[in-house]
Amino acid sequence: MKISGLTILRNGMDSGYTFIETIKTLLTICDEVIIIEGYSTDNTMEALATIKSDKVKIIRQEWNLQSNAGLEFAKITNEGMKHCSGDYIFYLQADELIHEDDCNKLRDMILSNQHNSIMFSFVHLRYDVLMRVKELPENKARRVVRNLNTIYSSGDAFDFAGTVNPGIDSGIIVYHAGYIFPYNIVKKMINHAKYFYVQETTYKHRASEAAKFLKRMDLGESISITELNQTLEPYYQIIEHNLPIPALLQPHIGKFRYLIS
Repeated sequence: MKISGLTILRNGMDSGYTFIETIKTLLTICDEVIIIEGYSTDNTMEALATIKSDKVKIIRQEWNLQSNAGLEFAKITNEGMKHCSGDYIFYLQADELIHEDDCNKLRDMILSNQHNSIMFSFVHLRYDVLMRVKELPENKARRVVRNLNTIYSSGDAFDFAGTVNPGIDSGIIVYHAGYIFPYNIVKKMINHAKYFYVQETTYKHRASEAAKFLKRMDLGESISITELNQTLEPYYQIIEHNLPIPALLQPHIGKFRYLIS
């Protein structure tokens, strides 16, 4: 039985995505890893070139940069599924990973060949590896699905729909780490409003505030996490946590990173 890994990626360096960590996680479990890359304009492709594995296949294609509600992400994910040759697909967004201690458990669960989908719990890290959003309504989603043309990515690619049953809850946490570098967070908020959520009023307002922070950061001004949170995401309560940190994320602990290399 073959397991395909899948992720989609565009301008991962500018956005502060932990996509190298995502790909390394997929490589631990999967027999092939498909990356749908959207012609990045930063140095994402150079970073991808550092991964030396014949299991990785990068497919470059144009994305619709004037989409809305994040629906382009599901569209690209569905296109990516067509390139997967495995019996199962383990899908991670380009800023997600699981703890290394859970990899063997997950692979065994997939290879049992008993389920059309496998559910995961999500922890949304914010502003630092040791901080998280207290809770979100969408705390669970499927990230492993049987490779069937009746299963498809839905919404903004957070979950899958279709013939996802029978399914099982893995009890495994997906760490969402795409919001741990404040400088990249504000750039991502600006870009989301400009591209993938172009008609969303709330995104436009948040991007306007993020642009102000970006100017202050570029001037070298020190900005607190509390100010960022209360201005950009007042609907999220940010708390410290004591969850086990994946080894791949440990080098990022405490990095209030303004600049990217």
